[in-house]
Amino acid sequence: MNRNFLFVALIAGSAAGLFGTWYYFFTLSSQMRSSMPSSMQGMMDMMMGGAMVPAGMPFAPLYTIIPLAFIAILVIGVAGLSYSMLFPEIRNVPSSIQPIAQKEQKLSTIMKTLSVEEQKVIEVILVHNGKYLQKYVVKESGLTRLKVHRILARLAERGIVNIREYANTNEVSIAEWLQKEKEGS
Repeated sequence: MNRNFLFVALIAGSAAGLFGTWYYFFTLSSQMRSSMPSSMQGMMDMMMGGAMVPAGMPFAPLYTIIPLAFIAILVIGVAGLSYSMLFPEIRNVPSSIQPIAQKEQKLSTIMKTLSVEEQKVIEVILVHNGKYLQKYVVKESGLTRLKVHRILARLAERGIVNIREYANTNEVSIAEWLQKEKEGS
């Protein structure tokens, strides 16, 4: 749900509530005025603090609590709407539209967690657009076949690379989530 819509709904609801409360209390006060005692005893009771409350009328503190609650909701709605209008850059950004600096930071953070040999293997794959055959990774990295195989198995377990059989070798590709970040940088 859009935040601005939420704030507008708060404002509209509280304004309607305030109007409804005002109308309800106005009609009750007019009923109260019409039911005021005309006798001297009734007037004395009112003057001495014995306020008369007609039958069916709510308890007196509700007269102040309900409107104050609606006013508080109205203030929150207006403040929230004006804040979101004045500072539109403070919004939830979907993860697919992250700033490039954050993407580069994530890739560099992952590279920091890798050993030197793992970094070498990843760099060979990245140089070839994120997809390369394992036998060529062995040649270009300068590592043994067994070493590259073990490194790729560990990286695949961690979700950094995907391995797919291809003829008599494997096709190694950078994981989709990492590949997208590499393209964004």
